[in-house]
Amino acid sequence: MTILYLLPLLTVMALLVLRKATLLQAGIVGLLLTVPAAYLAKNAPVSFSSFLVLEAAKGAWLAWLAISVILASLFFYHTIKAASELFEQVQEKASPFSYRTLFSVCFLLGPFFESATGFGVGLIITVPFLLRMGISGPVAVLFGLFSQILVPWGALATGTVVGAGIAGIPLAQLGIYSALLSGPLLAAYLLLFWRYASQQGLGANTLQKVDDILWVVALFLLLYLCNRFMAVETAGMFAAGVLLVLRYWRDSQPTLTGWLQVLKLALPYVLLVGILLATRAIGVVGEFLKGLWIIRPLPDLPPFPVFYHVSFLLLATALLYGAGKRITWPRWRLIGGGALSAAKIPVVVTLVFVVMAQIMTSAGIAVELAKSWEGLAGGTLAVLASPVFAAIAGFLTGSNVASNAMLMPMQTALSAHSTVSSHWIAAIQNTAGSNLTMLSPIRVAMGCALLKTNAEHQVYRLALPMGFAATGTLVLMANWLG
Repeated sequence: MTILYLLPLLTVMALLVLRKATLLQAGIVGLLLTVPAAYLAKNAPVSFSSFLVLEAAKGAWLAWLAISVILASLFFYHTIKAASELFEQVQEKASPFSYRTLFSVCFLLGPFFESATGFGVGLIITVPFLLRMGISGPVAVLFGLFSQILVPWGALATGTVVGAGIAGIPLAQLGIYSALLSGPLLAAYLLLFWRYASQQGLGANTLQKVDDILWVVALFLLLYLCNRFMAVETAGMFAAGVLLVLRYWRDSQPTLTGWLQVLKLALPYVLLVGILLATRAIGVVGEFLKGLWIIRPLPDLPPFPVFYHVSFLLLATALLYGAGKRITWPRWRLIGGGALSAAKIPVVVTLVFVVMAQIMTSAGIAVELAKSWEGLAGGTLAVLASPVFAAIAGFLTGSNVASNAMLMPMQTALSAHSTVSSHWIAAIQNTAGSNLTMLSPIRVAMGCALLKTNAEHQVYRLALPMGFAATGTLVLMANWLG
């Protein structure tokens, strides 16, 4: 029975490892294999069809909470791309090559864009930026991968929202615990950044390293505080954005004209941050928007407050910015078509994997797998393997939504048989799966496509230490928590 329960997950991983199927195709196969496993796990053939329909509907609802953000994020991105010269100007106005600029791009600029939009947009923006700075070839992709270090908050924390829903824990708690785990990860990434920079002849002196440490500590503290006192969805974007502004002020000492130019380029993101903060920080505004229209199909499902949800605010910001840029109706149609085309695969992948996770959880498969693994490995080893499993899922799928959907049910069930709380287990799953998406074939291929050359093997040779460092750090954290 354990083998049968594992078959959907093992099949998905095998298809991806052997490159016999796309992520979507592998997910569909996994979903189909979940049905007979759930049938035997439920052991109630008379009511199984009703169970299947109900749980699939619940999974689709959980998936919608993420799908709405995916659609809105890509619409936001395509609106900015069409309505302004942001991406072209960022590349053209890239600062002269320097160690400080490189640090800002890797630890602030790239993570900011990834937090705001997600789906590798941070990589898409930073690699051309780095190329114009004079960093060439696979090394540019290597440094571009640092844009993915805040993926738990990518696309306004879409994967974290899904993970919290599947785990059945408050989103704020998962955000806080994920932020705490990200502290050691940021330290590990900084050590690797120093090593990579030194290999390029940019070894930082002691004073510069102290400066780097202070900025990374500030990023960690802001990330924690934003998750603790603000909204999880805005935490990554706000933390990186605030420090990006401060860094620009300190390093460039801009004049009023310089500030106005930057504001013009960053206007859509300033609007987005302002709208999100107003709805989250001003209680009256938030309560008013929440009360306008709430959709909740069943009492045990998370609600969808239409006018308060991040997806609506993203959409509203894009429309407001586009209207200010006087986008015409034909252009809006092209923007919408481009967003839908780009969203097609992520939307269906999200739906398939989240429905699969919901059926596995409700059928009791996740609990049985956790019991079997704990019995085989023992409590301590079972928990230590948790970040390894999550890292593998993130690497293979390239999506923290898919990673959480695949493994979150089993991971949280494992907490019942260990000394580590379900909140920490869920955060380990969320953080490890999210961080290893940076090395997924999808991300690496995306970065290499910007070089217009096949350099995947060289990138992996350079970047593998990032994956080992992230996974190893989280294994140590799991051991400490246990």
